[in-house]
Amino acid sequence: MRKKNEFSDIKNMLTEMLEESTNEKQSSPAPNESSGNSSKDKEQIDMDFSIKEIMDDREIQIRDALKRIDESCYGICLDCGKEIVRERLEAMPETTHCIDCRKKKERQAESMINLRDTFFPDQIN
Repeated sequence: MRKKNEFSDIKNMLTEMLEESTNEKQSSPAPNESSGNSSKDKEQIDMDFSIKEIMDDREIQIRDALKRIDESCYGICLDCGKEIVRERLEAMPETTHCIDCRKKKERQAESMINLRDTFFPDQIN
């Protein structure tokens, strides 16, 4: 098991990321559904909601990473249980998977897309 203080620098980085995310959310205008009726306005509203959703998801990931540091389980892959290399944690401090498990998930997702495209070609977006 890894020690909490082993990741004090990463905890500081995550805390800064969380503060930046919070400041960005406070400074950006909330998506406004009643701003207009044109398709361009609707596209902008959809984009604003998508951006807000991405920012909310990232904030959750950062908070979860901080919690894992406090619980001394940070840096352990959620799938295989192996330690995540420090370089990966420094590059993506909110990550929950080692590079091998992440690649495996990406290959599985790609396979599912290929299957969908093979069996449902008219459903391609």
